[in-house]
Amino acid sequence: MAAREIRACSLWLSSALAVALAGCFEAPIVDRGDVRVVELASSTATEGWAVNYPKQRKVLFMRGRLWLFYSDGRDLLARTTLDGETLSAPFVVREEAVFGHRCAFAYDGASLHSACCLALPGADVFYRRGVPSEDGLSIAWDGDEQIAFDVPDAQSVLYPKILADASGRPWIAFMLFEGGFETAPQRAMVVRSSRADGVWATASGFPYALSAPSFETFPDPLGVALASGGTYWIWDPDGESHYVGRAWTEEAGFGSEEQISEGRHRHGLFDAVADGDEVHVSYGGGAVHYRHRDPRGRWSSERTVISSDGSGHTSIASLGDGRALVTWLDVEGRRIVQREIGADFTGPATLVLDAGSDGISGRLGINLNGLAAPAGALRSAITATLGAGPTYRVVLATRPEPSSDE
Repeated sequence: MAAREIRACSLWLSSALAVALAGCFEAPIVDRGDVRVVELASSTATEGWAVNYPKQRKVLFMRGRLWLFYSDGRDLLARTTLDGETLSAPFVVREEAVFGHRCAFAYDGASLHSACCLALPGADVFYRRGVPSEDGLSIAWDGDEQIAFDVPDAQSVLYPKILADASGRPWIAFMLFEGGFETAPQRAMVVRSSRADGVWATASGFPYALSAPSFETFPDPLGVALASGGTYWIWDPDGESHYVGRAWTEEAGFGSEEQISEGRHRHGLFDAVADGDEVHVSYGGGAVHYRHRDPRGRWSSERTVISSDGSGHTSIASLGDGRALVTWLDVEGRRIVQREIGADFTGPATLVLDAGSDGISGRLGINLNGLAAPAGALRSAITATLGAGPTYRVVLATRPEPSSDE
């Protein structure tokens, strides 16, 4: 099973070769010396798949603490920290989640929302809501997991993502493989609950297929919640295509399709974050790009984050004032790098950590997760997996907010 997932995701590597020579013109990476790196856990998950994918948020700031979700290769666990250095004891959040990408989380300011699927044929998509404890040692769940999408026995689902809209209603996006486990055709699907009280009740008009059937590539849908109550959805059409998006509002439902990327890409190599009704998107493998959608639905011009050596699955955070922070894995350079960017601003590439002889785990550049916005005293927080296995190091890297004189 793991080998098939590797083959399906690895096609982006060849596209990176087309831009490889451009990297020699990049400005040097700045090491500010302000990042704290601590050991979070060890994991035996295949290829170090403990915290992937960045689209599936597993680094959240809740009740004054940083909550960090990861798979140890058997179950999904969580640890928390107040300062990015001292960690709480781990506890199990979801059994049998052998990879990080089996689950995703969202926090609405009061409750934690969870979406999980074990990816096996006929394995359903589950939803659960709970309240994280103040001491960071547990989650008080409202009840048992509920079926958000009943997967037919001969079909399967991969990579659930979850959000809670401004009304507190949960939405879950995923890929539905109609031919069986990772067997085409596959569709980008989204479901929504009509209730905001922790009880799942599928709303009228859902499940909704965002995309036509795909036969060559993974559409891998992702949504973000907008402050005005709507949502915005992104996916990858089949084959060599532009990334596209579609807004949803209570009044009008799903709007018309919008082109996001200026170039064509394969697979869902993108991440997105909302700030109010603005949407920030980073995308591409090898060469990583950025665009910004304003509250009126107007897209900025495409900006280059890095012209080569960027992982296909970046993590993006909103910084406010129309700016975003994009983090990527430089697998060949054995390091993690990030850059602040906006519609008319590009900051220096800054070092998060140097993995040294351990290197970045896996061959796909996917073992990364990050905080969606600065929180508390932290400018950024990311988790990543290092080492060649079979036991991998899961680390936490935090960067503080800059002091007022910087």
